[in-house]
Amino acid sequence: MKTITISNEIYSKLVEIAKEYCTQDNMVAPTPYFYQVQHKEIIYFSDVSQGDYIFYYSSDGKSVILDVFQLIEEYQEITESELTKDEIEIFKLMWQYPPDEYYIFRGETKSLNNIMGKHFPDYTRGSYKYNDIYENAFLTKKSCREHIESNKHHYEHPTISLTHAKCNPDMETISELLMSIYNNKNNK
Repeated sequence: MKTITISNEIYSKLVEIAKEYCTQDNMVAPTPYFYQVQHKEIIYFSDVSQGDYIFYYSSDGKSVILDVFQLIEEYQEITESELTKDEIEIFKLMWQYPPDEYYIFRGETKSLNNIMGKHFPDYTRGSYKYNDIYENAFLTKKSCREHIESNKHHYEHPTISLTHAKCNPDMETISELLMSIYNNKNNK
């Protein structure tokens, strides 16, 4: 058996981390494991077939309409008229299906292409998708949560992700060290 000399401060921190690591809810993940910040990044495509969702963007690149609710809001502003419940449902259908499909809208046969061409002539249809981003690594859920809270301005809808570190000898060693510290501390 070897002895390592560390400061009291470092020892206290290791004991605290070990206790949290060994007593936290690991959601049935086997050790070793670690937590990461998961958030989403939007990737835009000019080709509508590349993404999972459609959007419209202005030719100057300064304005984007990401969903039907934003389109409805901007349409009502431009036309200075409120949409009825039925008209909102037609907009939702138009957004969901190909832009050249026709619907009866305000007594006329219209498609989303017609409406966009008339009221948003400098907008082009594109697509986008969400890409999951995993950042950083934490031994405890508590430290991951604290990091998100103090750095939430860096993330878009962050969540905590638990990741199993299988076949990772470094994490296995750290996990064993933390469990050993916790067990030794509690068996005294």
